[in-house]
Amino acid sequence: MKHPSTKTVPSATVNPLVDATGAGVISTDASGNITYCSGAAAALFGFDSGALEGRKIGAIIEDRGRPAPAAPTADFDGIGLRRNGDPFNLDIGVLELRTSGPSSYLWVVRDKAGASVRKDRLDALWRLIVGADLNLDAQGKAVLDEGKRSLAMDFAALGHIEGAQLVVDFASPDEPERGRGARIPLRSTFSALVLEAKGLLGSRGDEAKGRGAGIGTTFKAGELQYVLMFTAKAPRSVDFPEEDNVYVEMLGAYFARLLAQSAQSTQIKRIAFEDELTGLPNHAFCQARLQERFAATARRTEKFTLFLTGFDAFKRVNDIGRDVGDGVLAEAARRLSDAAPSADVIARFDGDQFCVLVSDAMTSTEAEQLARTLIEMLSMAYSINGHDVAVTTSVGIVVFPGDAANAETFESNARVALQRAKQQSPGSLCFFSSEFTESLEQRRVLREALRVALDNHEFALYYQPLADLETGAVIGAEGLLRWTRPGHGIVLPGEFLSLAEESGLMIPIGNWVVREACKQCRRWADAGTPLRVAFNVSARQFQSPSFARQVGAAMAQAGADPKLLEIEITEAIAIQHPGSVQLILTDLRHLGVRVALDDFGTGYSSFAYLKSLPVDIIKIDQMFVSRVPIDNDDSAIVRAIIAFGLCTGRDVHAEGVESVEQANWLRAEGCDTAQGFLFGKAMPVDEFTAFVQEYNTEKDPA
Repeated sequence: MKHPSTKTVPSATVNPLVDATGAGVISTDASGNITYCSGAAAALFGFDSGALEGRKIGAIIEDRGRPAPAAPTADFDGIGLRRNGDPFNLDIGVLELRTSGPSSYLWVVRDKAGASVRKDRLDALWRLIVGADLNLDAQGKAVLDEGKRSLAMDFAALGHIEGAQLVVDFASPDEPERGRGARIPLRSTFSALVLEAKGLLGSRGDEAKGRGAGIGTTFKAGELQYVLMFTAKAPRSVDFPEEDNVYVEMLGAYFARLLAQSAQSTQIKRIAFEDELTGLPNHAFCQARLQERFAATARRTEKFTLFLTGFDAFKRVNDIGRDVGDGVLAEAARRLSDAAPSADVIARFDGDQFCVLVSDAMTSTEAEQLARTLIEMLSMAYSINGHDVAVTTSVGIVVFPGDAANAETFESNARVALQRAKQQSPGSLCFFSSEFTESLEQRRVLREALRVALDNHEFALYYQPLADLETGAVIGAEGLLRWTRPGHGIVLPGEFLSLAEESGLMIPIGNWVVREACKQCRRWADAGTPLRVAFNVSARQFQSPSFARQVGAAMAQAGADPKLLEIEITEAIAIQHPGSVQLILTDLRHLGVRVALDDFGTGYSSFAYLKSLPVDIIKIDQMFVSRVPIDNDDSAIVRAIIAFGLCTGRDVHAEGVESVEQANWLRAEGCDTAQGFLFGKAMPVDEFTAFVQEYNTEKDPA
């Protein structure tokens, strides 16, 4: 004997499903009282619909000569008693429905004498519906799959009509061309024939025209017209039997009820979880999502960040007029969607507060950048009903893991962080975590120091030797930026360049590097020691429309020889914007400046693309050079890059050379120049000048 399965199933869901399937179903309470009886079940016993409700289940069903138990422990073969007293054999399946109170039971009853194909289909469908997750996607896809299997068809779809197209809601299999979301023109399709039939349609298909068999129906749910269809690749030799027709109509009725229930549920959720003014999710929705996130942390590692924004002194805006305040909030909602397009949730939190929930793990720097973007976007001027409104925004930030162990505390700490931000000054941001706050303060101080560094002449170029591998002589230098920060000593570029990018200082600093490199190139030439000077430029500086003009102006002002200047761009810059890169490189070529492609081999560009770039020098990244000639793979890569340079008429330069063995191997392979600790570290200009004189004298004692 098979024990009954158990499941928590809302009766509001069960009853419509029963009505749609036409199954013989009875539900009873823990005492065996009939609380619901489907029309099919009532007819089976000879009663009108509803006539059996309130009676005992044992009055109409017997188990081995005794009234059926109120709490059955297994499915069984029983005896049914019709209204006139006639007995008949029953196949009885039992499902226990558990709720917060006493259990209830669902009885699926079938007349064994009337068993047919419909019995097997109803049984499979019923078990599937009750056993599936109770959401539209899961049920719809599962039932469509079962219908396709039962009808022995190759494809199944449910879609609604929009104009002259069928928009697919469910499909099996879910293929890109005709799967969920696909828009299929109705012209000359089977769905169009179903629509014309205005109801059930079965077609054998036509082998001569290459049309397979199909069966389908159409129905309305709300304002939309739907088509349910099952098609095969091959035609049939006979019409679809009546059982198939009834089955497809039953599935259509099921989907109609399911879609109606879903629409009603969606409307309820919209009322409960949507902010009427902005159209965004509301505070309740955000709370529910946070509860879900914290519940998930018990099963897997979760990382997420919540940004809580609030306007500063918003009462002044509402004092202009309530409609103006509402207009600002509605516009702020639109701006937030543009400012954080990848956020999981953007919601109106409370009053003039909004929240942005981001799931991806974020560093403190990334969180700060997004917070500043939110502040910038929301603090831009608003024009509402003829009023120009200026208002600032502050942001509080909380991070999981670290700032709270549950959703309630997480939300509370976000409010605390926002309040702290507002107390600092209008338009501020604040992390709840003291660790993040300290980091933020350090970055703020560094940013302020960086802003005055140019005016205070705190930047300098240090020069690392560039050596000719054939002669061993130093023929030039790469200028590397250094910042001598008062009270802190030398600061390397990796510690401040990203901050310079964020602060809009990268182009002014880059322009200074260009001018200083040109001046130093002229100084060495005037001293009788002409040396090549190479320097890096950032992506933002290189892509500036005036970059080539600024280089030309710097050369003219310093009187530098363009043949001694090398501008280095990374492979990443070269492949980011191919069209503009080609134009800028061509302009630099016209100036007579040489261009080097830095970090070659670390990007994803092809040789075919790089061949078309007007660059003069290829610089092999030190990640490949460091292991030659020991590592065969790296040696093969470096050898291929050198060969590519030689074949295309470009000089090849190796970075990170630290041993004589590496230098000899590179020279033998055809590499032209190199730099690295073997030839010298980066040095201040005076030290470098003295170093070159001594180094080259040793190389050429005559």
